[in-house]
Amino acid sequence: MQSPKAIEIALKKLPKGSNAYDYAYDEAMERIKGQAPACQKTAEWTLKWITFARRQLSVPELQHALAVEVGETEFDACNISRKSYILSICAGLVTVDEESNIIRLVHYTTQEYFERTRHDLFENAEAELSKICVSYLSFRSFDSGPQTWNCFLERLELNKLYDYSAKYWGHHAREASSLCPGVTDFLNCEPKVDASSQALLYSGFPNNTWFSQNPGMTGLHLASFFGIGEAIKMMLQQGAEINAATQDGRTPLSWAAENGHELEVKLLLDKGADLETKDDVFRLTPLSLAAKKGHELVVKLLLGKGACLQTKEKYGQTPLSLAAENGHNLVVKLLLDKGACLQTKGNHGQTPLSLAAENGH
Repeated sequence: MQSPKAIEIALKKLPKGSNAYDYAYDEAMERIKGQAPACQKTAEWTLKWITFARRQLSVPELQHALAVEVGETEFDACNISRKSYILSICAGLVTVDEESNIIRLVHYTTQEYFERTRHDLFENAEAELSKICVSYLSFRSFDSGPQTWNCFLERLELNKLYDYSAKYWGHHAREASSLCPGVTDFLNCEPKVDASSQALLYSGFPNNTWFSQNPGMTGLHLASFFGIGEAIKMMLQQGAEINAATQDGRTPLSWAAENGHELEVKLLLDKGADLETKDDVFRLTPLSLAAKKGHELVVKLLLGKGACLQTKEKYGQTPLSLAAENGHNLVVKLLLDKGACLQTKGNHGQTPLSLAAENGH
């Protein structure tokens, strides 16, 4: 098998241009396909994870990802592949940064190659990665639901793919052509939804200042957070409470609005979601959240349903103030066209104009 250094040397000797690089990488993929079936499968899954992952993966995260057996109820540590084995079967296409322990493609041209060809090489990858993540979050180790801060940190340390799965399973599911069967069972299991929500909301926090032992997110909250319309429809048909609030007062509509999922916002609105709910911390409505993040289409939908233009959050800022402060000019224009007040002042006397000027917009 070629080492990363060998493949870089070979690349330098090739003629310039994308075709020359493609030839080298096509040849590397053929070498992978020529290996024993088990080696080929692991190598292809490695490349699939590195190519489609929403962030870079550490070696332990990838090892856990490769070790998941869909349908099993527990993670089997005996299924973990050694780092040296993973590198040896990937035909020199991947390398490990020894300082960060991140596993990545060996060269920027390798990244470009897989960006161009990934959907041809790895059909249904988004659905498959979603299935792996949901399977991981469905293991028995998460049956106990949410944890105290120290136990939560221990859980993150022991379950290497926990952080990634909780934060990105829904992004993969949203891009998949259809909802994988395991998602339904996962979203209907309250303890596992709670355990997943803790990592989604709190992993990466330096301390437990904002940590909640019981976030109170339901399956409908998670589906709305990620914008998975098929799952939202399913859960509403099963009788999920459309205006259910988390411990900090967030509704499914507020999550969908904040994250810019216009089709899911429309779905929730059409099913009767409350327009004017406010969270308990910053007192933000769905319109305020959408305006703050610059989601023009969501703002338009909410205004079309009669959302209040002059609602104020904790610091007295209106949707127009929030949009102006963050430089979202299209949203500012939309709100002004709908009659938003220019002279409204926040608790510190700032108008939308002064907030925009202060932030250089």
